[in-house]
Amino acid sequence: MDAKHIISIRIGGVWHQLPGIYSEEEFEALMDLMDWEVPLNIQVYHFHGTENKRNPVMRERPRSDIDIEALFRADTGKQHITYLDALCSRIMKVRRLLGNLAIAYCPSSDCLHLIDLADSRYRQVVQYKAVPIRLADAVEFVNQYHRHNVGVKWHKFSVALETDGEIAGVAIASTPKSPAYDKQTLELNRVCAKPQYHNACSKLIGMVLNIGKTMGYRTFITYTLLDEDGASFRAAGFEFAGYTEDSKGWGHPSRPRKTPERYPMGRKKRWIYRI
Repeated sequence: MDAKHIISIRIGGVWHQLPGIYSEEEFEALMDLMDWEVPLNIQVYHFHGTENKRNPVMRERPRSDIDIEALFRADTGKQHITYLDALCSRIMKVRRLLGNLAIAYCPSSDCLHLIDLADSRYRQVVQYKAVPIRLADAVEFVNQYHRHNVGVKWHKFSVALETDGEIAGVAIASTPKSPAYDKQTLELNRVCAKPQYHNACSKLIGMVLNIGKTMGYRTFITYTLLDEDGASFRAAGFEFAGYTEDSKGWGHPSRPRKTPERYPMGRKKRWIYRI
């Protein structure tokens, strides 16, 4: 009796059974598409007769309608698509791509992996190009993609990173509102990037520092929430400089300022970069 085959895939840490039972001939044709290399996060269950109905593991797995043959055929061709697995700092070179599902080669493990690019752990590694951007466009980007804040009303300048004609991230800089700072201080008001673009925020911070230095600024400040580690700013040379007082933002009794709904209240961490 010829063997039969059922395929399962692991997405989001959960194994799912795919539709269909493959005959020996169908399974061989399917595996030929992958040169007989089964990626991690894909399992094949081989059985005879009705063994699959008696297997408790296979019976309990949820079903998925993913077309595995379409994924195996979805060659990226001459496209070079690379992602970083931020959880373990591994490079993933995409070989097959169908929607958010990809089969990628990992050089460090020397094997193929099935990965879900919708998972925030995967960040695309791309070549960026610096481009100018109007404040209105930068604010629109921040309003759409920033996790906890909105755009600002004015700026000294804004910059953007572009890849393949798409804006990957923006930075907005201005002179501080507080009278405590001198005229050679520049504030990074917003640094915002789409989550799939690896290192975009670090590159934006570096761009603002370089532009600001050229303009004559000698001190740069920015603020983060208490639960943010400020890793991108530390990597750029910023030093932690204490906490702000609990405040609802700048305002004056004679000129009260309306606070946006997404404006983060409370104390914040202060970061300073000095030349």
